[in-house]
Amino acid sequence: MAFNNDRLDYIMALLHNNREEEAIAIIMEAKNKDHKCYMRFPNGDGYDAILEWCKKRKESTEKCSPDTTTRNSFIDKIGNKLVKIFKK
Repeated sequence: MAFNNDRLDYIMALLHNNREEEAIAIIMEAKNKDHKCYMRFPNGDGYDAILEWCKKRKESTEKCSPDTTTRNSFIDKIGNKLVKIFKK
């Protein structure tokens, strides 16, 4: 099994189990140590994408009930990207 230095698999599991605060803490610790996620997105790395998603989700849950469909589709997209990377 490949070693995941970015801990994305663990972070995605936390998000899947509605434990966003723990995921954010792990990401912030890594960013404070100047660690960059290897996954790249148009507006930054994978950490930035996850933090942005958590922020949007928090804002939307303050307005209405949580949208689990959106959360699960985001997790599926990143999960599928991880599977492709680890298969190489």
